[in-house]
Amino acid sequence: MNRTLPPLGAAPEVTLPPITDTTLTGGLRIVACRLPSVPLIQAHLAVPVNPADERELAALEVLTAALPHRSLAAERLEHIGGSLSSSRRGAWLGLSATCPASRLPLLGDTLAQTLATTAQSPAGIDEARGKVIRQAQLAAAQPGLVSQQALLKQLYGTVPLPLLPLPSPAHLREIAPQEIAAAHRQLLRPQEAVLVIVGDLDPETAVQMLHRRLSSWEPGAGGTRTGVTRCPAPATPTLQRKQQSGWVQSHLRLAAPGVGREHPQFPALSVASVVFGGYFSSRLVSVLREQLGLAYRVESAFTDHLDRLIIGVEADTATAATGPALRRLLGELDRFGHEGPTRQEIDAALRYMTGVTVLSLASQSGLASTLLSHLMLGQPLDWLVTFTRRLADVSAAEVREAAGTFYTPARFGGVVVGDLKNLEMSGPDDGNA
Repeated sequence: MNRTLPPLGAAPEVTLPPITDTTLTGGLRIVACRLPSVPLIQAHLAVPVNPADERELAALEVLTAALPHRSLAAERLEHIGGSLSSSRRGAWLGLSATCPASRLPLLGDTLAQTLATTAQSPAGIDEARGKVIRQAQLAAAQPGLVSQQALLKQLYGTVPLPLLPLPSPAHLREIAPQEIAAAHRQLLRPQEAVLVIVGDLDPETAVQMLHRRLSSWEPGAGGTRTGVTRCPAPATPTLQRKQQSGWVQSHLRLAAPGVGREHPQFPALSVASVVFGGYFSSRLVSVLREQLGLAYRVESAFTDHLDRLIIGVEADTATAATGPALRRLLGELDRFGHEGPTRQEIDAALRYMTGVTVLSLASQSGLASTLLSHLMLGQPLDWLVTFTRRLADVSAAEVREAAGTFYTPARFGGVVVGDLKNLEMSGPDDGNA
């Protein structure tokens, strides 16, 4: 098969539209950006949450599921073609809303009513609780989530609460409505929260309107807990197995410590990550999936464990292919660390990274979610622009140095989850398979 690609044109320039950035007296930061590509508005809100224990985490999870269905404004938003959804991502609770550009005030009312600490209806609580319990039960059988839980336990012993994907069904069943209301009062506060709004709008007018609508969202009384929880230092991971009898699929999850995004080596490490397993033409995809057929899915990517960055490698395989896939993955990791990527691989990865960044900023939803993600990490609004310039200055030697420093088997540990009765975790890496 001929894998030669045609020559590419000049890399597109990464730019941001004009942005209005302000912080309200209660602590909520509002970032508004005009992108009139379609007559819609996208709003993404992130609120830092810091539950005290797993019981309060369970109350927070039920509250998160109930939020989109708790106000008349949310119903009106849906009737005109808008939407409201909620989710928890680590130490953040998120609300996402969409509406026609002409109904911006309704969007503001929807957010304000959703965030207000009025009591949830018993029917709404029961429906939300049932939904989250079903999600927790399904998650218990998902290879990826089982391996994630096993890796977190290996790294931290007692897993930091925000890193738990879902609380236990037992805690969820026990939560009373008053506990959910208390979690709302304690955890959903505007301090350090971020709201990004993008679309066919005037940024200054949008900020003024949101200021009026959300001024009633107050910081609350003393004792409220805000701020992102810090992650403890992880233990040095080892390679372990977790037996799941009867499974027809295995999940491989490896991890190693990374560096902060402001570290001088981070741009070179980012390129190395993409070359190794970050996109469809990466080493791992080409070898394990396309050439050898050992994995359904394989990738290498960064994962944020609260304030720490972890280098992760994952693969989904059939049970019979688990051993060969693991050995070949470790062999590719060893080769990558010793040999590093080629100049052609580095150039292709840089083009891919720049292209993905440009595409992520081209749509309203992509721009809103991208800006919010970086603000949640404490980065400046123009971080993507400046980081793209840093990438352009990375040399091939720096990428190879990052590969040699960070991508060696000795730095990685993790878990293999599946029906592993006959698994041999050591042996030749089947390099000639």
